[in-house]
This record gives sequence, structure tokens and C-alpha cells, in this order.
Amino acid sequence: MIECLPEGICSWNYRLNGQGESARTVIDWPGQSGALVINNEHFLIKKPRFFSSYWELRNHQEVIATAKKRGLSRFFRIEWGESLYFLGAETLGRSMYLRGGGKCAVIRPQHPFTRRATITGDLPDFQIVGFAFWLTTILWKRRNN
Repeated sequence: MIECLPEGICSWNYRLNGQGESARTVIDWPGQSGALVINNEHFLIKKPRFFSSYWELRNHQEVIATAKKRGLSRFFRIEWGESLYFLGAETLGRSMYLRGGGKCAVIRPQHPFTRRATITGDLPDFQIVGFAFWLTTILWKRRNN
């Protein structure tokens, strides 16, 4: 299990801890780009065009993963090297699932009135989970604005 705690009462930046690893998510003010710091390794998350539905996860200018959102849905197709993952809404609520590589994880708020969350299930690589959680946070933030 990975515990996801917001950095402050009004913050959309999170700290993730679990499985002996830690991460920090950062969402830039407009909410279209940001960063992911996993075990002190820095990744940049960029949206090449403002109105696109496409994000890139970069490490030292190299694109290591991409995410494409399908229309107005809450569904992303994540390409990580040769691997393919799907992040989508589990229900009408805020819960999301991450599937790929024969594994399935669930990102779920601890209860309806908090931004604290947990990630459980058969978890893929921590970097993929961190990127998926960053994308989930974007959806949660948009829903609250």
C-alpha cells in the first residue's frame, strides 16, 4: 500500500510513501505541467501544447513516458517504453484504476471529504504509479475548480 498525503490543507502537491520508496508530486499553478520526484530523482511533466490532451514525463530531456487523455473522459493511455498502461475512473466517484503488465492497482480517496488517498493492489513500478497518481490529481483538481 502507498499512502498519499497532500502537503497542506489547500495544496494539490502530494507526498507518496510506501513499499520502501517515497515520492513528491508537484502541480504547477495553471495545472498543466509539473514535476515528480521519486527517491531524489527528478522528472519533469510537460504538456507540449496548452489545449492538447497529451503529457510527457521527462528525465534529463528524454521522454520516458507519455499519457494521452481520451476526450472528455477520465481515461488515460500511458505508454512507458514498450509497456502500455491504462488509467481510468473506477466509478462515478474519485477512485481510479491503473491496469497494465498483468497488474491492477486502485487509487482511492480515504473518504469523500478528504484529499488523502491510498494506492493498493498489485502495484507496477513505483515510477508508473507516481505518474498515474499525478494524472489523477490533475483530474481531482479540475473537478474542484
